[in-house]
Amino acid sequence: MLRPSDGRQAICLLTLLGFAVGIYHLSTRFYTSAAFERPVFFTIGTLLICAVVLRCCRARWTSPDRRAQALKVLRPPPMSVYRIRGKGIRGVVASAVDVIQRLNSSFSTLLVCLVVRTLLWWFTLRNAQCSWRGVEAFLPLATAIVDGLLRLLPEQLPRNKPGTAQAHPSKPRILSNVAFGLAAALLGVTSMRALDASIVATGAVCPVGWRVWPLTPYLQMAMCLLDAIIMVHIFRLRRIEEDDGHDISQFMSTLFIGAAACTAMVAFTPILMELSTIYVLRLNYLEVRDLLMESCVAAAAVLCALSLLADVRPGTLAIVIVGLGLFAFGMPGLASGALLPPSSSTEIIRMAFVVSALMGILLFTAKLPEMSSRAGTGVLVHRWMKLAYLLCVIGVCATWVVPSSPEPARVALSAAIHKLVQVAEVDARQWSEKAASSQTLEDAVTEYRRRYGINPPPNFDKWYEYAKTHKSPIIDSFDQIHNDLLPFWGVLPTEIRNETAHLLRYAGLGMGGLRIRNGALQQSPHIPGTHRWMADTMERMIQPFAKWLPDMDLAINLADECRVTVPYAEKQAILQRASDARSQISSSLGKDGAKTKGWSGKADWPEEWTEPRGDFNKASDLSHLFSSNLRKQLFYEWIAPTCPPDSVARNSRWWDRSTACAACVAPHSLLTDQGAIMAHLTMADDLCYQPDLAYLNGFILSPTVANTKTLMPVFSQSRVGGFSDILFPSPWNFALKTEYTESEDVDWAQKRNVLFWRGTSSDGYASDGKWTGFLRARLVNEGYQQARPPTEDNSLGVNVSFAGGVSKCDEADCRAELATFRHWGQAVLPRGYFPAKDDESLPFVTPFEEHWHYRYLIDMDGAGFSGRFLPFLQSRSLIYRASLFRTWFDERLRAWHHYVPADVRLGRGFWAVVRYLASDERDDASKHTGDEIAQRIAQRGREWAAKALRAEDMQIYMFRLLLEWGRIVDDERETLGYVGT
Repeated sequence: MLRPSDGRQAICLLTLLGFAVGIYHLSTRFYTSAAFERPVFFTIGTLLICAVVLRCCRARWTSPDRRAQALKVLRPPPMSVYRIRGKGIRGVVASAVDVIQRLNSSFSTLLVCLVVRTLLWWFTLRNAQCSWRGVEAFLPLATAIVDGLLRLLPEQLPRNKPGTAQAHPSKPRILSNVAFGLAAALLGVTSMRALDASIVATGAVCPVGWRVWPLTPYLQMAMCLLDAIIMVHIFRLRRIEEDDGHDISQFMSTLFIGAAACTAMVAFTPILMELSTIYVLRLNYLEVRDLLMESCVAAAAVLCALSLLADVRPGTLAIVIVGLGLFAFGMPGLASGALLPPSSSTEIIRMAFVVSALMGILLFTAKLPEMSSRAGTGVLVHRWMKLAYLLCVIGVCATWVVPSSPEPARVALSAAIHKLVQVAEVDARQWSEKAASSQTLEDAVTEYRRRYGINPPPNFDKWYEYAKTHKSPIIDSFDQIHNDLLPFWGVLPTEIRNETAHLLRYAGLGMGGLRIRNGALQQSPHIPGTHRWMADTMERMIQPFAKWLPDMDLAINLADECRVTVPYAEKQAILQRASDARSQISSSLGKDGAKTKGWSGKADWPEEWTEPRGDFNKASDLSHLFSSNLRKQLFYEWIAPTCPPDSVARNSRWWDRSTACAACVAPHSLLTDQGAIMAHLTMADDLCYQPDLAYLNGFILSPTVANTKTLMPVFSQSRVGGFSDILFPSPWNFALKTEYTESEDVDWAQKRNVLFWRGTSSDGYASDGKWTGFLRARLVNEGYQQARPPTEDNSLGVNVSFAGGVSKCDEADCRAELATFRHWGQAVLPRGYFPAKDDESLPFVTPFEEHWHYRYLIDMDGAGFSGRFLPFLQSRSLIYRASLFRTWFDERLRAWHHYVPADVRLGRGFWAVVRYLASDERDDASKHTGDEIAQRIAQRGREWAAKALRAEDMQIYMFRLLLEWGRIVDDERETLGYVGT
């Protein structure tokens, strides 16, 4: 088929291969490459690389005669017109206008199309949750329409060879054109259905209203049309180059440079004018790496396409682009079968075969370029494309018939839940037995030494007596405290004390000071009145045992959000120093006189409170060790660096908030016949394999506080994986800010069979549409789709809605949130839930005691941890918990035993669990219905909360935490410890 002597045909086939490899590579990397998260940077880089390569090739291989026939960007001015231009700005403007008027029509058309196409692409990627998947599959149809329309117009390009015949269109073949159009239209429709059927959505919100979000699908269509115009115009240029001897390399190079410059000017000028958004232009190592790699691949594909358009029509090239793109783009979707896509695998395969058949029809009926000087090469290229298509179809069929790896095993949902509940019951029993195995003080000291390798801190006997007096069910298991404080053994006590003073020196950090001197508590006078209640509550919490504590200062994080992340390498070095320090202590265990019993008193703390600098929580008054991250995403710059160098978070991205990441969910999930459900909560706390959470959590996506990458002694109420704050019991819970009143609760049988939630959109600061990925917005969105009022047959009802008002948002986002949340509320709730004669308000705020009338309550993160979880757990309702924030009590609880865990992505598996636990469906193994299992979990959680999560338990935890901390900040900490009587 291929003559060895025909080097041009060989080059053409290599070009086709390069084009196919490039399109396939870019399609497979679409979700995981940082380049597609930065579409403007990616496009500019691709255009500039193409321009440089074309310039170099022209200088190296184009003959002087051919260069002289180069297609001009500017038309020559009329000979009879001479203009006298003014000086200064008027002269510059006049020159610019003159240049614009003289631009080649094809150049100006392509320039505008490239710039507008880039901006539309940026917008549609940013609002992917509002887009239609697979609109790009209409590219062959759009190309055929544009090509047909332009062929009816007279040729506008110059012809350098007067004797060369004009490439007038031949007599149209109406039937073949109609058939091609119908097949192309069917291909687009079927491809969209196939992608929708195979890709699992996340529940990200597409806001309602008149703003631009609902226009996203139409902008996608416009982008597809622009692609078609670009391809057809370049095809016409290539045809002129081949038939008439024009050199268009300089023309295309100038076009690419001009498009890159115009795109940068339009896209970046608004950012540069607003100083607070300049951070958007910063690129980290991963982004630079991916941009360089993907831009080079994309540039190679573009250059190959430029070459191929001399031998194939743009419609044929569009078929190749769509076919390879769908195949490569859809494979990850099919792999997400672990998450159970909306349609069955049989239906997906059936649609894939239809798409393949339509692709074959289009490819085998595609027309060759007319009157091309390289018609033989074009025929050869088409033959190879047909052969490649047949081989791909055979390969895909073989893959489906004989899969390379078995599908992940799925179990029935009821059996999976029974297994998880059974395992959790055993784990909870074993943990609680080990947590209180010590029956005497001597046993507790011995167990402490066995667990942690050193003696307990001084006054451990006082703590033991306090815990026993208050009937603590936990004596030995305080691993949370050990893990929180372990890194500080790698820091000198003097440095820790200096860092504490540093934290309290800057009011902008939002820290509150608490001091213990000679057993007496003092509050910093500089704590603002809005947060004084926290200091008062902590004083009440600590007062009963303060006399047994050494002198110390505490820097309390007054904000809900955690603050400290330490990069991986630095954290490992600190932990190694901590291990070395503790090993020296443990080596002398049991030696008489090796440890003293009391505090040394050698901790040099300041006597007076330092006047803090600046105003409370003002970003302009920050320490040099902290950075303000107001509205800035945290994952890439603050969480990913805490992960190992080879982790997914450090090497990959998942920027599309609308599409589920199967690889991010599978490790901590159990695959069932109704979707993936949370199975390994501890593993889910590790964010290093979950880059998709960068856009699915309000705190990570749009925080409101300052953070530091230095290990600082910050005491916080909760923290997310990757952070190193020291956890302490929340004053909110100790002060009973949301209190459970048993007299207002009702028995399970009297509760409504409804999943209930009311709250506000307090996840993070809503700006630039970021709130569409927040957890609470996604829950209410999915609840709106699931919602139906409870019926007489006691089937599950879903009653979730925002209430009150919206806050922490820019003006445009506030309006969008209000319109969307109200739309959902009106669809779910009766009119009586809304204020009378007010069409712009959300439902009334629900009294807290209203929750006890529903069997199923869901607790979710807000700006930090949820203060409602403990009172929820104390009730007779079943609690679902979707949270990334972890607190002091998490080590005491067991998911599936005390409550039901939910992945923060929610989705099909979560709703399947909710429906099952609200049903009378009976599992063969457990012999219990879903409703009975739910009632048992609710009862266990209630009993354990009354036993181990009381206010007294918070004090017992705080007492032990401060004893451990008092030793760490003492200069003689290596010699301190309780050795027994």
